[in-house]
Amino acid sequence: MRIITTGEIDSVVDARDIVEELRHSYRGRTRESGKRITLVGSPGGSGWIENTSAWADYFSQEGKQRGFLGNRVSCSPPCNGPTTDGRADNASSVYILFSGNSGAPLALIDGLALDCWRRAAAAALASGYLAREDARHLLLLGASMQNLYCTLTLSALRRLDQVLVFEPEKGRADTTLRRLHAAGLRASATRDLEGALAGADIVQLAPHRLSGFHLIGDQLASGCHVNVLFDPVNIRQCFDAHALNECRFFSDYMSGTSREPEFAANLQELCQGQLAGRRYYQQRTVFACGGTALQDLCLAQYIFLRS
Repeated sequence: MRIITTGEIDSVVDARDIVEELRHSYRGRTRESGKRITLVGSPGGSGWIENTSAWADYFSQEGKQRGFLGNRVSCSPPCNGPTTDGRADNASSVYILFSGNSGAPLALIDGLALDCWRRAAAAALASGYLAREDARHLLLLGASMQNLYCTLTLSALRRLDQVLVFEPEKGRADTTLRRLHAAGLRASATRDLEGALAGADIVQLAPHRLSGFHLIGDQLASGCHVNVLFDPVNIRQCFDAHALNECRFFSDYMSGTSREPEFAANLQELCQGQLAGRRYYQQRTVFACGGTALQDLCLAQYIFLRS
């Protein structure tokens, strides 16, 4: 069994490739399970262990039993504080990829890096269906690693004339700006949140970086698209009542998503053409990207075959 680290993952990932791989997976017959969460208690607080799984659809293979199976194991021990790398919350994770034929373990993959790339691919894929074709100005709310990966992936698929970063911590904002400049993007920090929102065509929000932050409907530009790197069931925490009423919401969950606000479609339905995305030019759209087991398996097998 191979161990695939963050550096190895970053070295083999091509942004355009992973978006198309994910589109293909959503149009295929990959099966996935729901989240299985075990609570871990202690005198000083509580933690959790979470499992999610996905596998090739054997019923569609006419008995050939090929492909892969995969399982993500995430944990947050009791009393665990926030991370310093900005990539996720206080959880850590690993991903185990198995052979779909023999069941043998093939690879142990860094779960945090995989999470960043799967959400980046999903957000970029959704933006192709939901953002306006002429969307060129991007605003990052929170200088997290997930926001950075999403920006790098999105910039490979569409031209970005300007990237603004709103981040209370100057050191973290500077680190993100250096990475964006190295990628050839025109990026700068901003303290004028209201002005930045008014001029943004696409907004990317990393809620764990901006605790208690709400997007106000009147501040969102007409026709803008918002990617929220957050669990869809908690989407109400990120918007005020006006935004919840005015925006059209989408998610990456294939089932079991809360209907408050009502989600117009999920990413699978968009990729398969079952439901429409943006309806008109001035419409405000929101995509909630919590990360799914299907995305995990798609990216894990892509990385395994190229590393």
